[in-house]
Amino acid sequence: MSLDVADSAVAAAASKVTYGSAAASVIGFVSSIDWVGLLGFVVAVGGLAVNVYFKRRQDKRDQIRLKDEQAERSARMKRDELESQARIAMMREDHGVN
Repeated sequence: MSLDVADSAVAAAASKVTYGSAAASVIGFVSSIDWVGLLGFVVAVGGLAVNVYFKRRQDKRDQIRLKDEQAERSARMKRDELESQARIAMMREDHGVN
């Protein structure tokens, strides 16, 4: 679980940096301060790349978690069905029904 928390924290920070640097980029270009605009643009693109990277990792973890849950649910349903059949068979034996 700590990996999820760390990834969420990094993704949240990257998102804030992306928005802040995009704003700085716009302000820099409007103010004709080319280096501020360029730096803001570079940081914004980097923040976007970090967001995409961590979102893909989260999606992969979610897919694995979903597959595990589906396998567990399937196994539980199979176990419940076998238990039900065993109970029915025991009841039939107790009451002499074929």
